[in-house]
Amino acid sequence: MKHNWTRRETILQQYDTLIAQIPKIFLRALGPIIKRVDEAINPGKSIMSWTSMNLDRYTQNIHDELDNLEKVMCRVRDMHDVQLDNVLNGIAATPLVEIPADELYSVDEFLAMFERETEASGVKLARQMELIELSLHDIINYLKQNYSEAELVGLDDQYRCLRPEGKNQTRCAECLPCCIFNVVQHFHSRSTEAMVRSTRNSLDAIRRRFMISTANQFMKSARESQEPKQPLFKADICLAIPQTVMKPSLDDIQGCLNKGVQMLLHTCKKVKDWGKPDPEDGRHKVFWKAISEHKDIQKVVIILNTIVNSTIVEVNAALQSFSHYNYLWKDDRQEALDQFLEIGPTLSEFEAKLNLYEKEAIDIYSMSADKQVGAILLRSEPLRLALKVECENWKHLYASCLNERVKTDMN
Repeated sequence: MKHNWTRRETILQQYDTLIAQIPKIFLRALGPIIKRVDEAINPGKSIMSWTSMNLDRYTQNIHDELDNLEKVMCRVRDMHDVQLDNVLNGIAATPLVEIPADELYSVDEFLAMFERETEASGVKLARQMELIELSLHDIINYLKQNYSEAELVGLDDQYRCLRPEGKNQTRCAECLPCCIFNVVQHFHSRSTEAMVRSTRNSLDAIRRRFMISTANQFMKSARESQEPKQPLFKADICLAIPQTVMKPSLDDIQGCLNKGVQMLLHTCKKVKDWGKPDPEDGRHKVFWKAISEHKDIQKVVIILNTIVNSTIVEVNAALQSFSHYNYLWKDDRQEALDQFLEIGPTLSEFEAKLNLYEKEAIDIYSMSADKQVGAILLRSEPLRLALKVECENWKHLYASCLNERVKTDMN
C-alpha cells in the first residue's frame, strides 16, 4: 500500500510539473491532451482502490498519457522558446538603422546611409516575420496531429468559434478553435509590439543625438556635468555678403531628417502582416499602417519633425560670434581709404594699417575652427578663408595706395 501511495504522489507531482512547464499562452491549446491525462487519473478518485486488481494497468495508462503530454509539451515549448520568443525578442532589440557614433554626415551622405540601412533592415525583418508565421503554423499543425478527429472540428484557417454568443456572434473563448485563434492573435500582437519597439528605439537613438539642453548649452557648469554627444550632421559657415550663413541650412537638414524618418517607417512596408487575410486583389497586407500610426511612434516623429529647427537660436548665436569681423565686408573700402587719406597719414601710419589687417588674418586663423550646436557641427573653415581674402583685399588697397604715394614722392 505504501508503494502504491508513493506511485500516486509521484504521478501527481509529475503532472503538476508538466503543467507548470507549458507556456501559458499554449495551456488552453493543450487542453485536449491535458484532458486525456485527467481522464486517465479520474478512476482513481472514484472507483479505484488500493487493492484493485487492475491498479498496475491503471498506473501504466496514466504514465502513457503523461509521457504523451511531456512529449507534446517539450516540442511546443522548444519551438516557442527558439523559433518564436527568441526571434521576437531579437526583433524588438535590434534597431532598424545603426548610426555610427563617431560618423559625421552631409545631407546627401545621411540619406544614402539611411537608404542602405533601411533597405537591408526591411529584407531582414521580412524574413524574420516569415519565420514567425511558419513557426507558429508548425506548432499549430503539430498540435492538430495530437488532436482526435472530433477535436479537429472548426480548426480550419479561420478558426471559427463553435459556440458564438449573442447577436454579434462574439467568440466564446472556450472552444478549441477560439483557443487556437487566441494563440495566433497573441503572437500577431507580439509581432506588432516587437516592430513598434524596434522602430521606437531607432527613432529614439536619433532623438538622443539632438537632445542637448538648449537652455544650458552655453553654461559651463552644464557642459561639465553632461557627457558630450557626438554631432551627427556637418555644415559649413560661409560668407554670403552681406551676412554669414550656414550651408546646408537648418531647413535643409530638417528636411533631410524628415526624409530619413519616413524611410525608416517605410521599412515596415516590406513586411507582410501575416495576421490579416489577403485582400481579393492578391496584394499582401503589411505592418506599415499599424506601426506608423502607433501612438508611441507618432510622439517621437512629431518631436523629430521640428528638432533641428528648434536649435535656430543657438545656430544664430554661433553665426553672430563672427560679427566682430563684419566690417571687413560691410564697410566701403574706397570710402574708408579716402577718410584715411584726409588726415595726411605718414608712412608709419600706413604700416600700422597694413599690420592691423595682417593681425586680423592671424586672429581669424587662431580662433576655434568648429562649433557644435546640438547634433550639428558647424565648420568655420570656409568663412575663415573668405575673411582672409577680405583682409587681403584691404591690405592690397592700402598697399597700392602707399606704392602710388611713394612713386609720387620719388618723382
